[in-house]
Amino acid sequence: MSEEVTTGRICKELGLNRGTFDAWLQRGLLDTFITRKKGKSNLFDKEKIYKWIAEKRSISQGTARQEKTSNAPTLAQSKAIKEAYAAQLAKLDYEERVKNLVDIKILKRFLFNTARAIRNNLLTIPSRIASELAYISDDQEIEKIIQDELLQVLEEIQTIDVNNC
Repeated sequence: MSEEVTTGRICKELGLNRGTFDAWLQRGLLDTFITRKKGKSNLFDKEKIYKWIAEKRSISQGTARQEKTSNAPTLAQSKAIKEAYAAQLAKLDYEERVKNLVDIKILKRFLFNTARAIRNNLLTIPSRIASELAYISDDQEIEKIIQDELLQVLEEIQTIDVNNC
């Protein structure tokens, strides 16, 4: 018969947490290794329990190793990812150079200036046509003058050069 060992000795010699060992014992995983009881403690078959613990550790370490490696991309995958990002950056650089992309700050400034020019042109219409309209009583003629002024403002808006943004 093999040497008998206590729980304390097993944990000390194998560097095993006592709580882990007790949990295994409570779940009945170690019942086959108990050779006899000594007071409140159990004595275990040293050879069998050491072998079982070694197997359990190798299985759990192998699983941990597999998890670590399965989550990490391979060298080839990493290179492919890197190349894909490099291609996307090159595409963005190209599109910016051919003016398919515009810096957002420049675009915002251009849109602000355009909107301000439209607003200013629209606000000057009443002062430009008020004196002219004061002496006209024909509704159709008043409508035509207002429409002409609005068309003039809209034509000025069309002449805004979008290439200068």
